[in-house]
Amino acid sequence: MADVFRLTEAVTGIAFNAEGRGLLFSLPIDARLRLIGQSSKPGLIEVMYGSTLYSVFRVDLIDRSVTLRTIAAAA
Repeated sequence: MADVFRLTEAVTGIAFNAEGRGLLFSLPIDARLRLIGQSSKPGLIEVMYGSTLYSVFRVDLIDRSVTLRTIAAAA
């Protein structure tokens, strides 16, 4: 089962192009992010939102989201 997080607050994500240049994006409240794994950049993890791969700070994801399993357990 993949780890999926629902954002409770907006998070800044970084999308890197083929040359390694990053662009900042605001991932919105209620966005569902699928955890992909560790990023090659220190302190970041990779998540998928829609069809785009983003790097986000691990601490931001933990502080500003709940897992869908947590939501299901609370229902």
